[in-house]
Amino acid sequence: MVLATMQRNERFKLAAVPRRILPPLFSCYGEGQYYGAHVDSALMGPFPGLRSDLSITIFLAPPESYDGGELIIESEFGEHSYKLPAGDAIVYPTHYLHRVTQVTRGQRLAAVTWIESMVPDPAKRRILVELAELMGWMMQTNADAKSLKKLEKTRLNLLRMWVDT
Repeated sequence: MVLATMQRNERFKLAAVPRRILPPLFSCYGEGQYYGAHVDSALMGPFPGLRSDLSITIFLAPPESYDGGELIIESEFGEHSYKLPAGDAIVYPTHYLHRVTQVTRGQRLAAVTWIESMVPDPAKRRILVELAELMGWMMQTNADAKSLKKLEKTRLNLLRMWVDT
């Protein structure tokens, strides 16, 4: 069900350009439990393994049902804390240092998995997402068809150049 939901989410597919996704692992953190700072392995799953470009945490418990248990992700822009509504997810580069804070009340339930992208370079994936967002904004403002076609042509040609199937 988790994988099927990810496959139906157009924004996820646009941002991740997934080649392979591992079956999710389900985690339950009770009071006093946490997960220390770490970087996920570069290769995940059975041999020969999946190159883990992106990690995803899907929150399964309502945030008000537990205290603590925030996902902390450290990037070049500092630390960011996430405790999202049940069913919401955060996708982040696997090479970011991250941790789960101690649960002090209730249970934190989550599904986690890893994605190998067809576009392994995060900067290139970001450019593709930004071009798609720009196209969406242009469509909302009724931009002329010629400009939209040229923008989509550029995005698709970059995807073609950068994709590794």
